[in-house]
Amino acid sequence: MPGQRNSKRIDKLQEVSKKYCIESTLQYNADLSNFTDDRKESERKEEPFLFHVVRKGLDSAVEMFLQRQLDVNQRGKNGLTAAMIAAEIGSAEKMQMLLDNGADIANLVDDEGETVLHKSSHWSKGNVVLLKFLISEGAQVNVLDNLGRSPLHWAVIQGHTSTAETLLCYNVDEVIDLDDRFQHRPIHYAIRTCRSDVAQLLVNNNCKLDDEEAMGDSMLIYAVKNGDRPMCELMLRHCKNANDVDLQGWTALHHAVQRGDPGICQLLLTKSSTKNMPDHEHRQTPIYVAVSLCQIEIVTLLLEHGVKLFCFDDKKR
Repeated sequence: MPGQRNSKRIDKLQEVSKKYCIESTLQYNADLSNFTDDRKESERKEEPFLFHVVRKGLDSAVEMFLQRQLDVNQRGKNGLTAAMIAAEIGSAEKMQMLLDNGADIANLVDDEGETVLHKSSHWSKGNVVLLKFLISEGAQVNVLDNLGRSPLHWAVIQGHTSTAETLLCYNVDEVIDLDDRFQHRPIHYAIRTCRSDVAQLLVNNNCKLDDEEAMGDSMLIYAVKNGDRPMCELMLRHCKNANDVDLQGWTALHHAVQRGDPGICQLLLTKSSTKNMPDHEHRQTPIYVAVSLCQIEIVTLLLEHGVKLFCFDDKKR
C-alpha cells in the first residue's frame, strides 16, 4: 500500500534524523548522563541516555557515548544496566562494546535478582551467539534470581529450545534439576507450557522424572492434568512407574477421565494397569468418576478395555 510505504519512509527519516541529532549533541560535549526517551507520555520514563541509544540500536552513538568515559555500569529503573538491555535485545555487538569499556556482566544483578544471562535467556529469543559469548566472559549459568530461577528455568518457560540446549552444555548437573521458590524444576515448566521438544531435550540430559512435584503429582500425572498428549506419551516412555498416584490416590487415568479427554484415556489404558484402581479417600475408580461426570464416550472406552462396571465407592454406591 502506498500509504504504508510512505509511513515506513517517514519513520526511517525520523530515525536517521534522530541519530544525527544525537551524534551532533555528543560531539559538542553536552551533559547527557540522564535523558528522557521519546515514547508516548503513558510509557515515558527517565533512564540514563546510554540505555536509550543501546535500546534504539544506534551503534555509533553508543560508541561515542562510551568514549566520554562515563559510568558504563550506571543503574536505571529497577536496577537495570546497559549490558542488561543489550542482553534483552540480543545484541552481541553492543555487548562487546560495553564489555570493552568495563561493563560488569559477572556480578551485577537488577532488583529482581536477574543477571545478564537471565535477561538473554528470558528475552532475546535464542541468540545462541550472545549466550555463548556471555558465558565465555564469566556469566554464571547457575545463578538464581529472586524467584529461585536459573537462566535455564527462563529459557524453558519462554520455550527457547536453542537457548536451553546451549545452557545445558555448561555445568548441566548443577542446573537441570534446580528447584525454584515454588519447588518447580525446568521439566515442570516444560510440561506446564506443553513444550514436548524442550522436555525431550531435558530428558536426553537425564533430568529427574521419578519424583513428585510440589503438590504430590508424578511427572505423568502433571502432564495429564495439563492435557497435552505428546507430553503424556513422552512421560509414559520415560517415567519408570506409570501407576503412580497423587496424594488423594488418584491415578493419571482418574485425571484424564476428569478432564474428559478420550485420547489420553486411550493412551493410558494401553500403558498402565490402573483401570480399576480406587482412590484412597472415597474408593472411587476411574469409571465411577466417568459415570458421575456423564462422560459417555469415556465410559464406553473403559468398558471396551475390560474395566469392571460393578464397583462401589466408600458409601457402597
